[in-house]
Amino acid sequence: MVPIEFRSPYLLSIEDNDLLMIFEKFLNLKIWPGPFRNELNEMDQICFDIVKAIINESPADFDSTYRIISKKLPNKNSNAPFVHNDYLIFTLITGIVKFNLDKAWIKQILEVRANNDTTKTLRNLIEGDYSSKQNLFSIVICFFNLTDPNKSNKDVLDIAYIQISDDLTLFQNNNDFIKLCSIAAYNSVILSRTPIDTGDYDALKKIETVFFKRTKILSYVIYNAFLIGLFLAIYKMLIRYPEAREKANDLGLIIGILGVGIGNYITSARVGLENLLVKFFGYKPKKDNSR
Repeated sequence: MVPIEFRSPYLLSIEDNDLLMIFEKFLNLKIWPGPFRNELNEMDQICFDIVKAIINESPADFDSTYRIISKKLPNKNSNAPFVHNDYLIFTLITGIVKFNLDKAWIKQILEVRANNDTTKTLRNLIEGDYSSKQNLFSIVICFFNLTDPNKSNKDVLDIAYIQISDDLTLFQNNNDFIKLCSIAAYNSVILSRTPIDTGDYDALKKIETVFFKRTKILSYVIYNAFLIGLFLAIYKMLIRYPEAREKANDLGLIIGILGVGIGNYITSARVGLENLLVKFFGYKPKKDNSR
């Protein structure tokens, strides 16, 4: 995983390493302003020049630097440290693809490298095989961020997240290249989680509010219609049956019966009717509904 308690101390620990700072800023689409702790060696300087060319969107500057290093033609029997410099090779591949330059030389370099997971991923990047199961998707995400962010779809981001989360020894190994790519990719995954579009939710909540208001009105109408009907039924009964009228005495007594006897149950009966209507229309009322 890439918890904050591990990331922050690690990032603080690399502040004295010029190359790592250059690369960390590069993965965040920035150019490290320095100051440099030490004078950059030839390969680190080339890497820094490549970074500046890519971030500044300058194919001419990249091509100029690329021509210098592409004159080197190591083979499997030679000892050329730059071949195994992950930072340099990654930035080169990024620029070559971004600016659509010839890939023949970098392919030769990849054939000279040890055939580990990083090399397999870098080879797939130059070949355009971004979905290969052999890929380290933290590297793929960083590559997409620098070349074409639109390619970082949900599937790729999800795979990257799973790979990074499952790497329990990430900060225990000595591979700073993978650590930096994982941190940058992890941040991209988190940032890509688009905030929920509340438009539809708000519209549904508005509909819900209107629904409850209308249900309440309907319950009042039905309930009052019931009371009026009951009142009329009693009134007609008293007219039709004199013996009953004698017991009721007058209309005031009827109102008293309705107002005192039935009135005590008006609130609970009306709310019960409202909940019944809500269920009838297919909505499950909340326990703490304060309509």
